[in-house]
Amino acid sequence: MCEVRPANTKEDILPQWARARLAGLGTFPKNQAPSVLTRLCGDCNGTYARLYENAAAPVLAPMMDGTHCRLRSMDQEVISRWVLKTSLLLFLTKAHDAPVGDRGLARDVLRHLKVQQAEVASSFVRLGACNFVDAGNVPNEALHAPGPLPPIAWGGVSTLGCIVWEAAVGDPNDVEPFAQSCPDSDALVRICPSQDDVEWPPPRRMIAADIH
Repeated sequence: MCEVRPANTKEDILPQWARARLAGLGTFPKNQAPSVLTRLCGDCNGTYARLYENAAAPVLAPMMDGTHCRLRSMDQEVISRWVLKTSLLLFLTKAHDAPVGDRGLARDVLRHLKVQQAEVASSFVRLGACNFVDAGNVPNEALHAPGPLPPIAWGGVSTLGCIVWEAAVGDPNDVEPFAQSCPDSDALVRICPSQDDVEWPPPRRMIAADIH
């Protein structure tokens, strides 16, 4: 995110490769996944596409279909960076009434992702696999440690095909202990901070009640 260059290009936050994959699921009118456009300077637009979209597409696209795979630590880092970049751009596009400090932190993280090409130490991402068709499933239990969620500057849950993710960014003193209290489960696996190889998808799929 640049401070001086004009926001003279439009970026579709949901990239074409993901929209094309989602169209095949038949869940959108006329098989057209919606566009969410935001304005970026040409340098940011091109950099995010080169660093994150091109790297994430071959990893995430098969996962959107539910394909089984083993995620190496480098794969986890690619996915978590893409999740943070995409989620924070969406946050800035839609949350115009969010506190100025939270929007500032989101911009700082996006700038860090662009310049350092690495996730920030105060971020947390877990992945699950969703199944909204099987109504016979029951909600998963104990997706988080007991007690209130920590204070965070930004957090969200979203889905992309068969993938569901939860992500958070905030003060390391809050986020890091929270991450340590959320070990992998049958429904969610942590990819940020990255760890040794993990199996995808987790044994138990999530349903709409889990997402909400």
